[in-house]
Amino acid sequence: MSDTISAPLSQPNTAVSQVPDTSEIPKVEQGRFQWDSDMDGIVIAELSSQKGAGFMASNGGFHTDAFTSCAAKLREAGYTVNSKQCKTRYSTLKKDFKEVKDIREKSGFGWDEQCGIVTATVDVWDKLLQVC
Repeated sequence: MSDTISAPLSQPNTAVSQVPDTSEIPKVEQGRFQWDSDMDGIVIAELSSQKGAGFMASNGGFHTDAFTSCAAKLREAGYTVNSKQCKTRYSTLKKDFKEVKDIREKSGFGWDEQCGIVTATVDVWDKLLQVC
């Protein structure tokens, strides 16, 4: 758990709140926050659960409570993150997914199921890189 920091959490302000307020968690001061695949798995699983519970908006985004719940699940697993970091990570994962999906749909590209990576010949990659 490198690049994670811990701070005491304040108590919820109301009896209705199920998740502690994380607004006082300090930001990582040494560079960007580092996510790992285990954390991504927790985010994806929790957001999937939140979608099933009706916390996904009609525009494909999630309600604030979904990201608060995500942060709580990550804290249960020993990570110190807040809901804003979870929302930012979701946006990044969504963007990355779209980019891979778009590449896979282009002529000449394939998918290696075992490695979980996009495949193509050098010529196909070169043509794509010229366009970018």
